[in-house]
Amino acid sequence: MPGQKRRGRPKKQWGGVDKAAVLRCAHSILATQGLEKLTFRALAAELGVTAMAVKHHVGSRDQLLSDLAAHIFEGIDAGVAGETPSAELRQLLVRYSGLTLKNADLVRYLLSNPNCMPKALSEFTTQIRRRTQAINHGDSDDAMLNLLIDYVHGFVFAADAAPTEVSLTLENCMNSIDWLLDVMESRR
Repeated sequence: MPGQKRRGRPKKQWGGVDKAAVLRCAHSILATQGLEKLTFRALAAELGVTAMAVKHHVGSRDQLLSDLAAHIFEGIDAGVAGETPSAELRQLLVRYSGLTLKNADLVRYLLSNPNCMPKALSEFTTQIRRRTQAINHGDSDDAMLNLLIDYVHGFVFAADAAPTEVSLTLENCMNSIDWLLDVMESRR
């Protein structure tokens, strides 16, 4: 009969929300409230849908965080150009350090859950490796690669944990990286 509600499961209606909207909202919550507050319920409340609608678009929490990291770090290695591998490496590390400083909780999570690491960051590591090998006589053991990435992570996590009156900036991070790159270039 017209006008009567049908019984049974309702049609899939997700409030006009799609995966891109969920990721944008997740990024906003991460930036303003931190990883701990990034839940399906918080996303649902912000988006005006149910938590199940959010889950429908992003799957598990691990998948959400992996996709969010892919969204945040997308294109991080695009358009790198420099006169030397050192100059290119610096550009890559500035980009990564800047994004990592803004998203320390997410990066910490990814490092503790390697299965969540998005392809974009694996490809980024390959780009770093290519430059460190060009600078450091092949860097066959990835010593320079590991040193640089470990330094960036250590700096970022120290900056994230520092009291508010202590201001550790991207410039502070890059000063040390520049020193290291200068040392490595002088050994070539």
